[in-house]
Parts: sequence; structure tokens; C-alpha cells
Amino acid sequence: MSVLKIASLKKEDVGRVSLPLGALITCPFHSPPQIRNIVLPKGTLSLLASLKNTHSLKRKQIEDKRSEVPYSICMPNPFSEPLRSGYVKSFDGVQIYWEHHGQELSPDKTPIFFFYGLACSKYQWRAMAEYYMTQQPCIFFDYRGHHRSENIPDEMSHLNMSHLARDASAVLKNLDIEETHIFAHSMGCNVALELSFHEPKLVKSMVLVAGSAQNPFSKMLGLNILDKIVSPALESFTQNKESFYIFWKWLLKNRTALKFIVSLTGFNKKAVENNDVETYLNAVESVSPRVFFELLRELSRGSTEALLPRITTPTLVVSGGNDQVTPPAIQKRLADHLINAEYFVVPLGSHNVQLEFADYLRRKIEEFWTKSHSIR
Repeated sequence: MSVLKIASLKKEDVGRVSLPLGALITCPFHSPPQIRNIVLPKGTLSLLASLKNTHSLKRKQIEDKRSEVPYSICMPNPFSEPLRSGYVKSFDGVQIYWEHHGQELSPDKTPIFFFYGLACSKYQWRAMAEYYMTQQPCIFFDYRGHHRSENIPDEMSHLNMSHLARDASAVLKNLDIEETHIFAHSMGCNVALELSFHEPKLVKSMVLVAGSAQNPFSKMLGLNILDKIVSPALESFTQNKESFYIFWKWLLKNRTALKFIVSLTGFNKKAVENNDVETYLNAVESVSPRVFFELLRELSRGSTEALLPRITTPTLVVSGGNDQVTPPAIQKRLADHLINAEYFVVPLGSHNVQLEFADYLRRKIEEFWTKSHSIR
């Protein structure tokens, strides 16, 4: 077994280490499991233990916090009331919430199915959806453990992108939708790729924004060392859940620092509305920490990449030129490994380019649909 040799993290380093870790833990990405032997960097467990000793909070208290603030209060609805909404039982009985906005379902109008990122919400698609609701049926859903959907059962051993793709499939089948365009952001790109791989007839085209099929920590923030620290730590989640939950609570308590990190790494502040960052942070706070860390671990495994050569769905890969979370090189690699993909960069865009330059991106999507014969 190979051991990662990294400088020992000492107790006095907690203040220095916590800030970048906070930046990482608020940003989504990746997919299906890849078994490997991992040894944590020396000092990581003692660092978590030091946090544990300073906060005595039980796991159940943190898990229960998710239901303390109703979704409708903590998360503004950017749209008018849906035409219809409801719940559907997924493959394992978990109840998945969905909404249908925009135009009525009809054979001559292919719906758009919107996938948001890890711990995000439909709000991340606000600027794009406002236009498309005037043109086509628009479908949204909440991932399991997110917002109005049911949390995962305690007996469920793990969570991966395939589960979320099967939830999305259940929504489509419940609505009798035989084919859809998918607009996906960040981790939602992994879910879209899973769905397109397993059920290609359901997916007419994909627009993948700020996504990654490899381990996003390998290039995040332009640093090469994050993968060596964060990925092994996430592999220890199952054995150290209570310490992770304590860190989660500590992170959310330090909202000012968290807001600064997210604003710096995930948004072009000159191109978004003032409350966009706050809305994102509210979405993070309303998500189950177990779901968050298990999905983040899946992203760090980077196993979506193995699916790419077998996916033939017409795909537009969209990158923000200033994306610090999934830098353009990662997204270019995603496009290069897909058989039928086009790569497009919005020079001033960040990780939330679909919020920042929606009109510009919409024109590119229309061109892409025309060229790929996926016309609505």
C-alpha cells in the first residue's frame, strides 16, 4: 500500500488550514466508486479530533438541523408557481420532489430538464430558465437529501451519482417524458452523464456547464496539492462521520468567511445579483451533511471519466474562463473525451457562468441545437 507523504498537520495549524478547506467543501463535483487503499495524510485525524474536542455536538443533532428551517423560508423561489409539482418514488422508495414550469408538455416541444450542483438549488438556473419557460416545458427536481426531496435512509450504505441519475429517470417516467434536453451545472453534469450513459434514448442533448469528469480537486484553485489532502480525508468519512459533522457545523457558523471564499472562487460579483451568493449559502445550509460529504467523496473519485467514450449524446460543454473551481482545462478534457461534444468558453465567466452571462450562453445554445439537429 502506498502512503502519501505530506507534512504533518499540527494542532496550531488549524487556523491556517481551515480556510482553504472551507472553500473546498462548498464546491461540488464527481461520480461512481473506485475502490482503492488510502492512508490519510499524517496529522489529519488529529486535526479533526481537535475540532471534535472543542465542539461537543452529536451527529443526530446536526442531521436534524436540516428540517429546522422550512425550504420555502430559507430558499426564495425565483419563478412563479409551477404548472404542477409533486413527488415520485425512486427505485428504492425515496420520495423525489419535482416541478413543471413553463409550457405544457406536448409532442412538438422537447422539455428542458435542469440539474443543479451539489448543495445548490434551482435558483442557480434562474437567469436561463426565465427565458426558456416562455418557449418550452421546464422540469426541475431536488436530489435526494436536498431541499424538498426525502433524505436518504440510515440503512443506505452509500450514495453515488448513479442513484441521482435513477432519481432523475423516475421523474421523467412519472411525467411520461420520452426525450429531454438536459441543462446541467457542476455536479449536475456528472448526474447528466450517468443518465445519458445508462438511458441514452431519454436524453436528446446536454448542455454541461462548469462540470468535471475527473477529480476536480486535482486542479481546483490552480493548486496541485489539494487532491493529496482532500481526497484521502473524504475517504475517511464513513469512519469519522461525527468529526465531519462537527466541521460542517463549524463551517456554517463562520458564514462571513464562507461568503468571502465562495464569492472569490465561485462568482463574478460584477455579473451577478447581490443576493445570489447568500441564496447559494442558504441552499448549502439546508442540505443533509451526510449527503454532502458522500457526494463530494464520489466526485473526488473521478470515475465519471470512464463513461465518456461510450456517450454519444450531442453535448455542449460550457466553461467560464475564470472558473477557479473547475478550471477550463478540466472542462476541455471533458469535451475532448466525449464522442459528440463541442467546447465553448465564456471569457469572463466564473463557476456560475449560467447566472452571469445567460443571454450570451442562450445564443450559443440555440446555435448548438441547430448544428446538432436537436432543434426543439
